[in-house]
Amino acid sequence: MLKKITKVLTIGLLASSIAFTSQSAFAANYVDEVEPTNDYYNSPTPFTWGDYANGYISSSTDEDGWIFYADSNQNGRPVSVILSRPSNKDYQYTIREVDNGSMVYPDGFQYIIDEPGFLIGTFKLKANTYYRITVYGTGPNEHSTTDKYYLSVE
Repeated sequence: MLKKITKVLTIGLLASSIAFTSQSAFAANYVDEVEPTNDYYNSPTPFTWGDYANGYISSSTDEDGWIFYADSNQNGRPVSVILSRPSNKDYQYTIREVDNGSMVYPDGFQYIIDEPGFLIGTFKLKANTYYRITVYGTGPNEHSTTDKYYLSVE
């Protein structure tokens, strides 16, 4: 039990440090969403390894889209998608392959409650594949025009 708690705390601290200390260290890699063009389907915002995205779920119907590409050198590479969200909002994400629309079910998916909460999904990449991440609120009151979420692909 202690080993499991230590692992969860380690992951939480790592995600916390990524989300909150990276702004100064990786300022050149921050990508801000722009409403209303950051549409989840028609015009997702391009996103690359090491980028940290800032976004808002500004209404109950808002869904933010982010897209990234795995080239031929990344086949089988494990990747983590980390969503740091406001502690008072239940934001989720889905990951789909763009070409066929199939849902990616992260292997080893972890849900960590923290201040703010984190949603971490891990899966293995396929070569030459575009992936679309959609961030959304889970209910009618799960949105804010002032509380940002942070998204990263590691």
